[in-house]
Amino acid sequence: MMKIPPLEVIADWPKPNYINPESRAPIGRIIGSLFLIIATLVLLIRIYSRKQLTKGCGLDDALICLAYLPATAFTVTGIITQEDFQWARHIWDVEPRFYRPNLVLTYRVPCILARVNILLTSYRLVQLFLFDLATSLTKLSMLAMVRRLTTASNNKVENAVVLALAALITANCFIFIMVETFQCRPVSYGWTLHLAPGNCINEEAHIFSANIINTVTDFAVVLLPIRTAMRIQLSPRQRAIVAGLFGVGLVASAVGIARTFFTWLLLNAPDYDVTWNSWYVWLTSLIELYLGIICASAPAMKPFFTQKRQEASRVLSSHFPPPPLYGGGVGLGMHSPLTTGKSASFRGSSASFADTSATYSPHQSRHVYISLGPSRQL
Repeated sequence: MMKIPPLEVIADWPKPNYINPESRAPIGRIIGSLFLIIATLVLLIRIYSRKQLTKGCGLDDALICLAYLPATAFTVTGIITQEDFQWARHIWDVEPRFYRPNLVLTYRVPCILARVNILLTSYRLVQLFLFDLATSLTKLSMLAMVRRLTTASNNKVENAVVLALAALITANCFIFIMVETFQCRPVSYGWTLHLAPGNCINEEAHIFSANIINTVTDFAVVLLPIRTAMRIQLSPRQRAIVAGLFGVGLVASAVGIARTFFTWLLLNAPDYDVTWNSWYVWLTSLIELYLGIICASAPAMKPFFTQKRQEASRVLSSHFPPPPLYGGGVGLGMHSPLTTGKSASFRGSSASFADTSATYSPHQSRHVYISLGPSRQL
C-alpha cells in the first residue's frame, strides 16, 4: 500500500520548477536505446548461428527469445514514463496535470500528496512484472544451456542441481507476481491511494526480500557452470574467452546488488522523492537485464564470428598474397644476382667452375638451384 508523506516532509520540499526542471529522461533514453539495439543485434546473431550454422536450436534459444520480449517492453515503458509522465524528475517538479483525479484529496490536505501515486500505480506494477519475467527467463535460458553440458558429461549431481535451481527460479517468479498483485485487501489498495484503512502486507519487506532472492539466484546461475567448464579441454585463448563470459555474468550479478540498494533507498528515502529515486532502480534493472541476455547469448554466437573471421582471412589472402622470396624488389625490395640470370664464377683451390650460372623462375618452388656444370646441382 502506498505511503503518504508527512506534512512536515512536504513543507521541506523546494519550490516546484515546471519550466526547466532537473530531469534524467534524456540520458535514460540514450542508455535504454543503446542497450536495446545491442541486445537486438546479439539475439539476431545468436538465432542465425543456431539455425543456419550449427542447425541446433534448443530450449535455451526459445527461452532467451521469450526473455527479450519483456526486456524490450521494460525498456520502452521506462523511457515513455520518464519522458511523458515525468518519472525522471523530482517529485516536487512533476506537473499537476499528471495527478489522478480520484486522488485529489480534501480535508484541507494538500493536493501535492497525490504525487506519490505517480510511481506506485499500474505502471509501477507493469515494470515490476516485466523485470521479474525477463530476469527469470534469462536465467532459465542459461540453465538450459548448462544442462546441455551436464547431460553430455552424464553428471547426475549437477543435473539435479540445475533442475532444482530452475524450479526455484520459476516458483520465485510466480510467487512474486501473485504476492505483488494481491498484497492488499481490497486488491485495488495495492495501486491506488485511499484514506480509508486497508489490510496490506509489508511491501517494503516483500520487495527487498524479492531483490535479495533475485541477486542470490543470479550468482548461483553464473557460478554453477564454472566447474563443468574448467573440466573441458580448452586452449588458453578459449579459456580466456570463457573467463570473460563469467566475468560479464558476475558484473551483471553485482549490478543486482546495486539495484537492491537503490530499491531500499526508494522505499526508505526520508524526502519521499519516489520519482527521482526510482530512476536509479530502473537503470540498474536495465543494465542487469541486458548484461544477462548478452552473457547468455555469447557462447551461441561463436560459430558466427568464426565464420566471419575465416571469410575475412580469405579475402585478405586474395587481395594481399604473400610476397615471393626474391621478387626483384617486390615485397622485400631486394635485388639479387641469382634473379638476373647473370653468370657467377667460383674459383677454389681444387676446382674451377667456369660454367656456373643460377636462375630462378617464379613458377618454380622457392628453392634456388645453382647449376654446377652439366651434371651437378646444389
